[in-house]
Amino acid sequence: MVFLRLPARRHRRCLLGDRSGRKAVLQGALALFGAGSAAWALAPTPGALLAARLVLGLAGAGVIAMAVFALAVLFPPDERPKAVGVWAAANFVAVPVGPVLRAGSSSTTGGAGPS
Repeated sequence: MVFLRLPARRHRRCLLGDRSGRKAVLQGALALFGAGSAAWALAPTPGALLAARLVLGLAGAGVIAMAVFALAVLFPPDERPKAVGVWAAANFVAVPVGPVLRAGSSSTTGGAGPS
């Protein structure tokens, strides 16, 4: 179900970016992501942790949508497919590698921090 909700959230963020300005939406999403990260790191209860993860998911959808918009603006039409391909490949690799790196950093720091 999560994979079905993410494109819907991204679509809403794209529309918001068209109406309010892409830069403003990207800055707002990054600020919200930073606040969600701080709330996640300082969460005293499991409920607060879940709420912070929800904020991170919503903010992340905005960051992803605006990143794709940025690719469309930064690259000329003949280079866009390559730029989107590199961006997609980086995301494809990050999905399985991220948790492995997190597990490795947890084991080297003695498991400090939320997991």
